[in-house]
Amino acid sequence: MSNFMRRIFAYFIDILVVSLIVQLLSGVTWINKDLNNYNKYYKRYTDDTNEYVSIKSDFTSYYKDNKIDDEEYAKLIGYSDYKDIISKYYDDNKISSKELSLINKEIDSKFNLLYKKDYYNIERHSIYYFVIYIVAIIGYFVIFNKVTDGCTLGKRITKLRIISADNGNVSMLQLFIRSLFLYQFVYYIFRLIVINFMDINSYYSATSFVSNIQLFLEVAILMMISIRADGRGIHDLLAKTRVVRVDREGNIVEDKKSLVRKKLKDE
Repeated sequence: MSNFMRRIFAYFIDILVVSLIVQLLSGVTWINKDLNNYNKYYKRYTDDTNEYVSIKSDFTSYYKDNKIDDEEYAKLIGYSDYKDIISKYYDDNKISSKELSLINKEIDSKFNLLYKKDYYNIERHSIYYFVIYIVAIIGYFVIFNKVTDGCTLGKRITKLRIISADNGNVSMLQLFIRSLFLYQFVYYIFRLIVINFMDINSYYSATSFVSNIQLFLEVAILMMISIRADGRGIHDLLAKTRVVRVDREGNIVEDKKSLVRKKLKDE
């Protein structure tokens, strides 16, 4: 197995470990003091989503015969959030194909508003979760990583180790810099800060933008690790670190494919 595949495997193991830790801690009410409010708004989001999916499905099914009868209409207006939309176009006891398109657009638009509101309320009551996640990332990928000389559980299983670019032991500062560009660390910090200062639309737009940047960085890092002869991504270059394979005694074992790529590059 190449170092690249080992790193991918190690990454998913470590993310799974951190996710389990965060879920366990955030599920304890005396740690996550806003858990009840979070659950309340998450249930509202689930209900709104289910109602949207149901009315879209029912409306499509009912209109297969190009009409909506009184019984079908009665069921459709049972969806409280969309009652006004349906009744507005059914005032003449029929719905044309043109009105069908308008109804679908208005239903989608209404759900988009509900989704943003639910998302915002969930985020407002996720502050403790954000803090737990950030602490878990620092605790696992910085402190624990330093204690184990650059070997998280995932890297230990895959026989990998983080070292300094000069082949020395990695420092906590280097591990912290690496974490800034991985594991959505900056994204969670950003959400933790701006949720208290932005309205619904601004917050949704801002977090979507930052999330896309985070995704771009992760894709760029993945490509760099797979293409570069030394397997270093943006996070490694900035932190002045590299990931190496080690044997049972902890000695560095150079990846054959990496050596070949490095030799070709030098030539």
